Amino acid sequence: MMNNAEIASLVEHADDRTIKDFLITLLQKDDVLLQKFKIASGTQLSRSDVRSYEKQIVRICKQNENEHGFISYGASWNFHREYEEFLSETATGLIDRKEYMPAFEFIRFCFMTLNSLHIDDSNGTTGALAYLCIDFWRILCDACDSSTRRMLYFQIKNILTADIADYLTTYIEEMLFKHFSEPEFLHDKLILCDEQIRSLSDGSDRAEDEKSVYSLPMNFSDRYELSNWVLYRIQLMEQLQLPQEYRDEYCKKYISIEQVRSYYAEECIRLNRFEEAIRLYEEGKELFGDLPGIMRDYSKQLAALYLKTNQMEAYKNELWHLILDYQRGDLEVYKELKTLYSEDEWVKEREKIFAHVRNLDELYNYEGFYDRLLEMALQAPSLYYILRYEEKVKDLAPDRILEKYETVIREMAEPVSSRTTYAEIAAYLIRMLPYPNGNNLVKKILDEFRIKYKRRPAMMDELNCVEV
Repeated sequence: MMNNAEIASLVEHADDRTIKDFLITLLQKDDVLLQKFKIASGTQLSRSDVRSYEKQIVRICKQNENEHGFISYGASWNFHREYEEFLSETATGLIDRKEYMPAFEFIRFCFMTLNSLHIDDSNGTTGALAYLCIDFWRILCDACDSSTRRMLYFQIKNILTADIADYLTTYIEEMLFKHFSEPEFLHDKLILCDEQIRSLSDGSDRAEDEKSVYSLPMNFSDRYELSNWVLYRIQLMEQLQLPQEYRDEYCKKYISIEQVRSYYAEECIRLNRFEEAIRLYEEGKELFGDLPGIMRDYSKQLAALYLKTNQMEAYKNELWHLILDYQRGDLEVYKELKTLYSEDEWVKEREKIFAHVRNLDELYNYEGFYDRLLEMALQAPSLYYILRYEEKVKDLAPDRILEKYETVIREMAEPVSSRTTYAEIAAYLIRMLPYPNGNNLVKKILDEFRIKYKRRPAMMDELNCVEV
């Protein structure tokens, strides 16, 4: 195959008539090549030219579909590569030539085509290609003049009203709200937010009491979408520098939405309105008591606020909530709680934690309670704790630790398994060797396994790595 230099030399030595005739013949036979040549030569493009680019996108889809019109996982990789290459090459060429509206129309077609694909999307093909479309729109919006930018804004906004998949809608929303920051667009987006919020609120504008928004008959998807649009509107009010009082009232209107409550509480902290932030988190814990992640976050925020405002008793109580309920056995919370008690008091208080929390290994290790740590490790179904804390417990009861190793190894060996498991068994046997009587026990297990499991060649290979 000729390299680039050889190809260049070949063309250089050909006469103009030969080159032109050859090129004409090629362009007459290959519409895709013809459109590429039009872009490269600076020829004025028509709507039919854009349609030819769109036809090539359709052709790429069809070529990768099976007889049922479905793009399989295996075919999706080639589809992704071809789609991306043609989209990138064509969009770049159009933008470089300042063919802004044809570029937009072509990218829009590529984006909307993703909505109708029947594809095994396990490798994230459609998401990656959708993001590529958005990326080219960003480049396009940055390159064009203000009047074209205005047209692009309203064209992209119109896509929101199309019947497209939720994940594609998210890309469009991101495009609209991360770009187009001119005042004209900000005011228009404010109207758009109000329309979307009104639609998702079942046509009503109710939010007089704390639970009114969430009491509306909405599914999870609607609630999630509503929260996004409310937050978009709040961001717009910030960008427009609307009065703080107005923004506060709007947040209070939708305070039963968790994301709005969290935003408003953080805003109160920024403005040093600590008591109001505390009230928001305390009420939030009552409102979202069935959501552990939110309860943990609110509790952590409350603890920090209580400490900041020197409410030490409330701070101590919140730490207890954290370590017993929301961050059970968290070492950092444990350490902080310990500083709030005298040594004698802590001896009693820590037992409340030990009685209530399940995974205590880090706390036992921190306190130096290696005897308790050993008992916990021996009672565990696996060797996890033995392996993690072996250096600290191995001398406390070596015979019992060896017995634990043996029990787990025999359980692992019983079913037919993979070479990885057999290698793990061998590694455990090697760890047993330094213990008193470990050598003898390992030899006994090896002799037994070589007879009992002799038909497992992978296991035999791994056991041969154990040198007794």
